[in-house]
Amino acid sequence: MIDAIEDLMDDFNREVRERPQLREGLEDLDRTIQIEFTDDEFACHLQLHEGVAGMLCPGVLDDGQEAHADLRVITSASILKGIVDRTIDPVKAYYNDEIRIKGSLFDKLRLKRILSDQAR
Repeated sequence: MIDAIEDLMDDFNREVRERPQLREGLEDLDRTIQIEFTDDEFACHLQLHEGVAGMLCPGVLDDGQEAHADLRVITSASILKGIVDRTIDPVKAYYNDEIRIKGSLFDKLRLKRILSDQAR
């Protein structure tokens, strides 16, 4: 799963470099994102800083561990893989409750914009 997340980050960073409309508005964004997998007790923390994504620390979640992240993304490995492979639309997955996002409304809307722009 770490490979899929690293692929997602590489794709995201490449898209940000190549597409000014995606890069716009991300330069001042600094967020920590935790991705939790429903089919495993695995999570990873990503840092989005000035439009560049990087992995902070993958690991196993302890019982009741709560993330200290701006955004928490909760999904299965297969859904995340489909989003990375672009066989699953991230917005449809959200509306079908296949991926849950916990965070401020502002951060959710910004993540939706990023994912929608990247899928194009």
